Amino acid sequence: MYGVSDTNSERIRSKNESLVSKKSVRIYKGNSGLPKEINFYGNRAIILPVLINNSKYDTINLVRKGRIAAIKVFNVRWYTTDSGYQSSKNIIDKLKSLHERSIICAQRQMPIDRKLYNILCDIDLLKWAYENLKSKPINFITGMSPETLGSVSIEVLNKIIVELKDESFQFQPSRPKNKSEIKEDYCKLLKAPIQDKLVQEMMRLVLNAVYDPRFSSTSHGFRPNYSSHSALKNIHKTWEGSTWLIRGDINKCFDNIDHHKLMKIIEKVIIDRKFTRLIWKNLRAGYFEFTLDSMNIIGTPKGNIISPILANIYLDQLDKYVENLKSKFDIGINNSKSIEGRKIEYKLIRALRIKDNEAVRTWIKLRGINPVTLFRIDKFKKMDYVRYADNWLIGVKGNHKDCLDILNKIKLFLLTIGLKINEDKSQIINISENKVLFLGTNIFMSKHRKYFNKIDLRSGYTLKKRLELQIRLFAPLKNIIKKWQGIFIKKNKTKPNFLWYNLNHSQILYMYNSVSRDYLNYYSFAHNYNEVVNLIQYILKSSCAKLLAAKFNLKTQKKVFEKFGRDMGVTLKIKGKKEFKRYSFLPAKFRVTGKF
Repeated sequence: MYGVSDTNSERIRSKNESLVSKKSVRIYKGNSGLPKEINFYGNRAIILPVLINNSKYDTINLVRKGRIAAIKVFNVRWYTTDSGYQSSKNIIDKLKSLHERSIICAQRQMPIDRKLYNILCDIDLLKWAYENLKSKPINFITGMSPETLGSVSIEVLNKIIVELKDESFQFQPSRPKNKSEIKEDYCKLLKAPIQDKLVQEMMRLVLNAVYDPRFSSTSHGFRPNYSSHSALKNIHKTWEGSTWLIRGDINKCFDNIDHHKLMKIIEKVIIDRKFTRLIWKNLRAGYFEFTLDSMNIIGTPKGNIISPILANIYLDQLDKYVENLKSKFDIGINNSKSIEGRKIEYKLIRALRIKDNEAVRTWIKLRGINPVTLFRIDKFKKMDYVRYADNWLIGVKGNHKDCLDILNKIKLFLLTIGLKINEDKSQIINISENKVLFLGTNIFMSKHRKYFNKIDLRSGYTLKKRLELQIRLFAPLKNIIKKWQGIFIKKNKTKPNFLWYNLNHSQILYMYNSVSRDYLNYYSFAHNYNEVVNLIQYILKSSCAKLLAAKFNLKTQKKVFEKFGRDMGVTLKIKGKKEFKRYSFLPAKFRVTGKF
């Protein structure tokens, strides 16, 4: 993914060159293409720098072949950009120091005592923000002003810094992209001037460093090192034993958040009033609304850059409240064993020790009739919670009455902060009987019991133990088909996507592969992954074959496969080189890995 060559690198001398001989640091500029792994960062952007120590005497930092690892800063994967090594290093150090200070302040429950506005007025931070936005094609389209990211010069950047320093910078009033895109049930889609986007990106970087240590670990939306995968992994790994699920959705959450209440929450943590005044300017300009892209698998924010983290700051109240509910609700650690069950276990082990086979068979039969575990709800209760943006899910080990009580308490709390639950999307479901759709994934309890062999230390014999029923995560195949209606499917048959008709052969394969890779990477953890591969391969491959048949006048799919092969590939010469490259349809891999 990252190309490395001597012609595409810069050699920077170490500051201690006079003290340490034969030591230098090389920074490689690697141009990234379309990502091929689950993590989708680095699409069409230069990711810099990667420091490699070529010292002859340093045995720790050895140059390794293969993919170069990016710099990881304070538990967050930060990527410096093509704005010079020293400037990138300086701003990383500042944000790292701010993050570490925020951790200490959060532990002591005190506000952050740093001048955030001074960090915001750093030209290096602005250059970093520019590089972050440069990789997004939408930023090269004109908005409120005719300027785009491609037309921004160093003079424009310097002007922004000057206006920030004297607090004369003003956000332009927002407006929707097209009036046809405004719907009653959706937030306005904004198209801000490029200067506003740059300042918002700078604010986002600073707010992330300040608030990420303060956020609850149950919040997984729009945070570094958190994602929908981390939320689903938490559910799969730690929610065993939950019998009920409460799915909740906040009605028009981002429209109904009170700006004044939000500013009061922010001012409790950030005492730098210059920075808070800039946030208020951003809110008054109408830059809090954003919506989720319905064509995405789970939804990605469209609109304002800073809105997701501001929403997390406000909804952190809900996270803390539910955590308080959990501390009061949870009882015990696990289910206790019944007295009768423990007696049977003791006598069974004793019979095994003296090798009384007839008694062993008797006690095993009795153990099957009399349950060993005592399932008493008043002795063992458990509650789990995750939130992704305005969607949340609660797992309950208890009864239906407990779930109703929890849901009613959350409803009342949301009313106190000016929000309401969407009654149509919120429900209580028995996980053993029905499925719950959360983050584009069907969650339910497995019907198959698993067993494992355990050696008893007292008798030395191997006993067969059973595991609790496991939570299963399935990709909703019907939802995928419904989402592709009119694009790749029409009247229950595959259809070509004629929007890509004017592309050449390799570009058509590239577009179909990008859609396939997107879904297969997201559902890599799914327990029905082989079914997902089968469905996606059939629909996309058939649609691609029909589009190539229409483009090359081949009439049928059969003739396409006869001409181009089973992978519908094409071999082209690389421009400026004597080498050739093969472009083909993404091959299918049906192995279920369960990896997130």
